[in-house]
Formats: sequence, C-alpha cells, structure tokens
Amino acid sequence: MFEYKPDYADVLARYEAWWQAEIIDRPLFSLSLPVPAEKRTSPPIKTFNHPRDRWLAQMRAEFGTGA
Repeated sequence: MFEYKPDYADVLARYEAWWQAEIIDRPLFSLSLPVPAEKRTSPPIKTFNHPRDRWLAQMRAEFGTGA
C-alpha cells in the first residue's frame, strides 16, 4: 500500500489488536529522532493584510475549500 512501508498490512493488524487490548506477535513500538540542526528548515513566514485572510488560508489548507 505504501512505498516506504511494505508491511503496512501487518502494522495495521497490530494497531487493530492493540485497540482490542491484544497482542498479535509483538507490541507496538514507535521511535522518533530529532533532525540534526544543520538539516532543519524553517517553514516560510506568511504575512496577511487582515486576520480574516489568515483564517481563510488556514481553512483552505485544512479542508481544501476555496473562496
């Protein structure tokens, strides 16, 4: 299903088992590591002329609606 997660179906089954308070073959495990400082990027800074414009931009980004 996913290019970078070929065992997605197995992972999905583990999550379903976890929600049922069961374990299929091993417990769930998640690992998150920080990105080295030299590879970090900041998001672009957006400026808006009016608070309404900022709100509309956020709604479009989240819900895909246009106005």
